[in-house]
Amino acid sequence: MSSSSTETPHFGSVEELNAKYSKLASEYAKIRAQYGVVKKAAIDEKTKREDLTEVLKKKETSLRKAEAEMESLEFRNKQLTRRIELLQSESFSVEAIPSQTATCKNGDVLSEELTHKIKENEGLQTTLDGIHNDYRSRISKYESRISELESNLAKVHRSESQLIEMLNGLKEEKITTSERIKSLETELRQMKTANSNGSINASSPNYNFPLTSTDIRVQTVELLGSVEEQIQEFVASSSDFHTYWERRLSGGSPELSKLLKNNVESLKPLELSFQTLLKDVLDKEGTENILILATAFHDYVKYYRKLESLLTFQLEESTSSEEKYRVSRHLRSYGSCLVDTSLRLNELSSNIRSGPGLENLSVSVSNLHREVLELSNSFVCLMDSERQGAPDTNKNNNLLIAAALSNLSNVLNSLSRILSDNLTRIGILVKEGSKNVEGNLIQVQDEPTTPSEVENLKEKIKNVNELADRLEKELKKNQQSKEHWKLEYELLEMKFNKFKQSEEASSPIYKCEGEILEESSDEVKDIKSLYKCKLDELLSEKILADSKATSFYLESLTLVKRLKCLENYKKRMECEIYSIREEKEKLCEEMDTTSSSYKFQLSTMSEHLANMNDKLSSQTDEINSLKYELSNKK
Repeated sequence: MSSSSTETPHFGSVEELNAKYSKLASEYAKIRAQYGVVKKAAIDEKTKREDLTEVLKKKETSLRKAEAEMESLEFRNKQLTRRIELLQSESFSVEAIPSQTATCKNGDVLSEELTHKIKENEGLQTTLDGIHNDYRSRISKYESRISELESNLAKVHRSESQLIEMLNGLKEEKITTSERIKSLETELRQMKTANSNGSINASSPNYNFPLTSTDIRVQTVELLGSVEEQIQEFVASSSDFHTYWERRLSGGSPELSKLLKNNVESLKPLELSFQTLLKDVLDKEGTENILILATAFHDYVKYYRKLESLLTFQLEESTSSEEKYRVSRHLRSYGSCLVDTSLRLNELSSNIRSGPGLENLSVSVSNLHREVLELSNSFVCLMDSERQGAPDTNKNNNLLIAAALSNLSNVLNSLSRILSDNLTRIGILVKEGSKNVEGNLIQVQDEPTTPSEVENLKEKIKNVNELADRLEKELKKNQQSKEHWKLEYELLEMKFNKFKQSEEASSPIYKCEGEILEESSDEVKDIKSLYKCKLDELLSEKILADSKATSFYLESLTLVKRLKCLENYKKRMECEIYSIREEKEKLCEEMDTTSSSYKFQLSTMSEHLANMNDKLSSQTDEINSLKYELSNKK
């Protein structure tokens, strides 16, 4: 009877898990369908880039034609200068003849006109050279602009390729999630058998229950999940601090701006290395990856120390105010605390079984919190001093930096408190993995998701809460029935005692009835044992319901944490996609304006060259006519 009553909720939970897994599979299919849309968009961008390259080639060919026309004009201009020199020599020879006075006068007039034409031709030649030089400078300027736009376009394509790689990573993580679901199904079956065995053994006369594996699992997973959440918040707050400081710069050094923009390259490995370490601890594979975490943190410290020198130099170079000096001093102190924390992590990775290593690490984290708090306060003072006369963009950036520093201070405070309050448990986990934790741990993974999957997670949390309420109601009903049967037992016992006393006080005539009462007392003992078994069964059901409620509470906690992390990740990805789209639209607009201005300049230059060609041809015709008149007068 007890086994049938205990197995019914388990089958319900297995059906609910199957429903959850089917929802996950449907969401995976949706994401896979979205991958095709993203791939099509990437192909369209590739075709647009090819069209732009073809347009650029056409412009280059037209440019070469214009250069060829310029060379031909220069060649014709040289020929005209040679003809003019010949005409000048002939005019001088005509002027040397003394006998022909009338022709000399006419020759003087013609020579003056010819010199005037020559000077005009020289002026046209100088203007033509200036136009040619201006044309070449503009062409070089446009070519440099085109190369810059091509580099920006290549950056956009690289970002698109990174997004495609991210989609592939999501696909692989979906596969690992499905494998993890299968392993959780097997673990659920093992928990079912273990709980059924525990409910059978719970019907002992003295109920002294030790700490169950569910309680240990709840405490351990809550601890690891809180540490992982604080690490993620530390990475996000540090990234916000670097990003908003880069926006705060106005005409600073390009090296500092580049370092601030590339903060994710040093912060993201820290989060990934902690996730691999957490996975090893949960999967009982040892803690060798703590060295990877120490190496990733050391790389971030090196990045910050390089950034720190440039930041302090930029602060002290702008103005020599007391607030900026305090900010730069606290930046250096924070960097020294980061170095100390990196040393503590290296000591912990080299000697994992040493007790004081974790205590030193906890002290270093508390020092980090203190320095970040002082840095936040000094930056608030600097922000108040710069409030007058500063533009609105700098005010907004200062507010965002102050919020990022406040969030970073809160994260480090929470992490220090967690480490100091749970040194023993963290020491066991770091030394021996999860060997001493009974049962299986639920692993929380920070994987990116879609809005539909977030809605499914919310529905799961709602269903788990409803199931917990229903189990609590069933537990109350079982307790009420327990009290009812307990009262019934006490009443029957009182009636039996009264009846026994009345029989002992009566005459011996009723001995036969005493024998009957003895038989009835045997029946009462049987009823008593039956009620006792019923009470034991109710108590075992209560223990089973309690264990289920704790497991569902644990699942709801993990789902809430995952939901928060995924919503934050979704917001960050939306901001990145929006910025990439804006940059892409800006590049396309610049490309269109550049191409239109390029076409306009080429058309104007070609018209000007045509006009100059017409003027040169008219000049040649006039020179030929003057030469013909001179020959006729001779």
